[in-house]
Amino acid sequence: MSINGKLLTFDLAANTGYAVGEPDATPTFGSHKFESTGDNYGRHQANVRAWLRQIIIVEKPALIGYEQPSIFGVTTPATVIKLCSYASTLEEECLREGFGIPVRMINPSQVKKFWTGKGNAKKPDMTLRARNYGFAVGNDDEADAVAMWFWMVQCYGTEAQKRRFEQMRFEVDMGREQARAF
Repeated sequence: MSINGKLLTFDLAANTGYAVGEPDATPTFGSHKFESTGDNYGRHQANVRAWLRQIIIVEKPALIGYEQPSIFGVTTPATVIKLCSYASTLEEECLREGFGIPVRMINPSQVKKFWTGKGNAKKPDMTLRARNYGFAVGNDDEADAVAMWFWMVQCYGTEAQKRRFEQMRFEVDMGREQARAF
């Protein structure tokens, strides 16, 4: 499968990061904080569904990727319910109303290894790497979404699109000035 149109990636959570763009361009990115609804799961899901539908309609992606839900540490039942429902809501929306958009779940460890070289990279590592690549991310959710966007290009892009990222990585790892001289 190749990407023919925009690619949209999500780091789905109460503060959702997203990145979107054509695979031949640089993605735009941002984050959206869902209003707290406490234990009112129905209201929360309605808010998530409405926002996802809006961004899908506006951006018209050809392919969507999202981070596989993971639950670590001490948490509440409300957090578990909400976190697990993001993915199913996204998948359902992509099937609705004739969107017919393919969706791929992304393993966080694979993206971390791709982005930082370490499959167990921490949030600050992901954010620092995004900034080193020239992305002025405002939080780790945006950094994760940008990393997933490039990972999806590596998985589904053309050879020329894949080389763009490899050049960016080469310049950052070597230093931009040295890379130009090379």
